[in-house]
Amino acid sequence: MNVVIWVQYDTVATQDRAKGQSLLKPAFAALDKPKGSVNIVGIVESVPMPINQLNTIDKRELVNIPHDMVLVTGHDVDLAPILAEAQSLGLDADKFVLDRTVLIPGFTLDKYKALRHS
Repeated sequence: MNVVIWVQYDTVATQDRAKGQSLLKPAFAALDKPKGSVNIVGIVESVPMPINQLNTIDKRELVNIPHDMVLVTGHDVDLAPILAEAQSLGLDADKFVLDRTVLIPGFTLDKYKALRHS
């Protein structure tokens, strides 16, 4: 499974100083859950911030990168505006999943898509 990690910022830094955890930590925890091989094909920042020193790709380039899922991570993320932006970029909004959703026991992308459309 080819996965893109979408880091959604609500603060300037990637460190949550209160918890001492990177915003990417929940994403990596979620990727440990699914069965099968996971290949991270890119990281996208909602707002590019050079201070974070992540090797990111421009979100407009996602249409050219083969991926099965976009794993959205961040603090208190509202998925609706991200899905709207994804559609405006010509991306398949069905592939966007919150990191905490992937942690649900029995999660599969197909089940998630079916539930969203029901």
